[in-house]
Amino acid sequence: MRVDLVPRIDSATLMAVGPRAFGARAILGVSGGRVDGDGVHGTIRPRSPGFLVADADGLARVDLHGTLLTDDGVRIAASCAGILELNAAVEHALATRTMTGFGDQRLRVSPRFRTDDARYRWLEREVYVADGHVVPGALECRAHRVR
Repeated sequence: MRVDLVPRIDSATLMAVGPRAFGARAILGVSGGRVDGDGVHGTIRPRSPGFLVADADGLARVDLHGTLLTDDGVRIAASCAGILELNAAVEHALATRTMTGFGDQRLRVSPRFRTDDARYRWLEREVYVADGHVVPGALECRAHRVR
């Protein structure tokens, strides 16, 4: 399957909020990142909010929001929702700042974009699904455009 976008989301902090009705909630402090792909290249701006809700079943529901600043200066609102399997490979990689392989866990997300700039409005009309893995200090994904 062709890879259309490669988002990398850098994380600086993970702050536990505490138990909730649907699991343990944490706030993920996104410190930046990068998106490269067909027709779009840019940086993920720091201080973007993210949330994880970890359930007893070993899955974390991921909900990230931020701003992508393209290399040509356009701001694009971006969000990403999905799941991250919190298994032994992920726990080890996070504790030792190493990486997992794409098949070592389930990291499945769907990135979405919003912009007022006509040059990038095509992103709003696309649907992406992505798989990913843990890299030191970040989550990295391979996003595929649903055709």
